[in-house]
Amino acid sequence: MQCPRDGSTLVSTKYEGEIVVDQCPSCGGVWLDAGELQALQQLAERDHKTYLRRIDIIARAYEFARQETRPEITCPKCGGRLEAGEYVYCSQIMIDRCVDCAGVWLDKGELAALEQFFEEAALQEQEEKGLNLRHSFFASLFHRE
Repeated sequence: MQCPRDGSTLVSTKYEGEIVVDQCPSCGGVWLDAGELQALQQLAERDHKTYLRRIDIIARAYEFARQETRPEITCPKCGGRLEAGEYVYCSQIMIDRCVDCAGVWLDKGELAALEQFFEEAALQEQEEKGLNLRHSFFASLFHRE
C-alpha cells in the first residue's frame, strides 16, 4: 500500500497487542484496517496519564482547524475516498475514514492523541462511577423503609 499523503510504501508494524498497523516511514502516518481502531481502544498497554496533565488545548484546537483545510486523499487499501472528520464530538482529533472499506488513516501524532483521548474518557467514566457509588452509599445511610 502507498501513503495517501506522500506516496511512500507503507510498512507493516506490530503496534500494540497483536494489532499490526501500516505506517509511512516518511510522514509517520498510520493506516488502520476496519475494526483496528476499536481494538486499540480496548487495549491499555501504554500509559498516557502523565501526558494527559500537559495537554495544550489551544495547540490542539489550532491543529484541528489546520487539518480541516487539507486536501482530500484516497484510501491506500481500496482507492476509495477518505472522508476527513472529527473522531467524536469535542475530541478535537481529525481522522480520515474510507467511505468504502471503513479503514482509517491517521496522520502523525493522531494515534497517540486518540489513545490519550480513550484513556481520558476511561478515567472520567471511573470517576463518575465512583461518584455514583458514593452517592448510593450515603443515600442508603439515610434511606428508611
